[in-house]
Amino acid sequence: MPAAKNAKQAAPSADEFRQLIAAWADDPVLFVKTALQATPEPWQAKALEAVRDNDKVAIRSGHGVGKTTYLAWLVLWWLMTRHPAKIAATANTAHQLSDVLWSEIGKWHRRMPEVLRRLLELKSDKVEVIGVPDSFAVARTARREQPEALQGFHSTNMLFVIDEASGVDDLVFEVGQGAMSTAGAKTVMTGNPTRTSGYFFDAFHRMSASWTTMRVGCEDSTQVAPGFLAEMAQRYGAGSNVYRVRDGHPLDYRVMHPATWHAEQDRSNPQATAHTRDIE
Repeated sequence: MPAAKNAKQAAPSADEFRQLIAAWADDPVLFVKTALQATPEPWQAKALEAVRDNDKVAIRSGHGVGKTTYLAWLVLWWLMTRHPAKIAATANTAHQLSDVLWSEIGKWHRRMPEVLRRLLELKSDKVEVIGVPDSFAVARTARREQPEALQGFHSTNMLFVIDEASGVDDLVFEVGQGAMSTAGAKTVMTGNPTRTSGYFFDAFHRMSASWTTMRVGCEDSTQVAPGFLAEMAQRYGAGSNVYRVRDGHPLDYRVMHPATWHAEQDRSNPQATAHTRDIE
């Protein structure tokens, strides 16, 4: 994991604090380096800046590249630099939200200098900015039978975070579309490319003009063991879907459904090739 340390420092004056917030608001990488005292990997820095500069960001990644750490930094940066501010965070399982993402947020919250740490109150499913009305991050599990995870949120500074987005049912996005489309709202989706259809898949394909997209492979992260991909290639084959997903590449539709693929090719269906379009 990126290095971090607790450094004792004198509390900044009111003017110094305002200057810090202004600087951090425009530079999330600076926030991570100074407020969290961590060093982002190059892809994490690029992804942080992508959210600053764009309203819709989708990141497909391999396993173990530091995606959860990135999201935790993003949540803390948004809450510390924008007031009022709301974050609706969702994932396809309660485990992914509480045991993974919220746990990571808590870890980095504890590593913040005390003068910053005391501004936030961390609860089991919520992070609140103390003394600032309507400024919080809340965790809501996305389920098809309860698709309201992204619905009803509005703020001058609204951020939607969807982790493991490939596993989130399309109905959740359909119900939340109104809130996500509010002027000024930002949406960040992350996940492994485990499906060849759905809202997350479409962000890299037929809806790609509306999204800023990134692929983060295992080779892009120092957190992945050097021999991991070689082992996966040896075990499953470099062209297998097991290998492709672990390196952040989309599933190969031809491997999953060869009969359907060839039928579509024979009919010259333009949607056939869309299943394997790879946007970097």
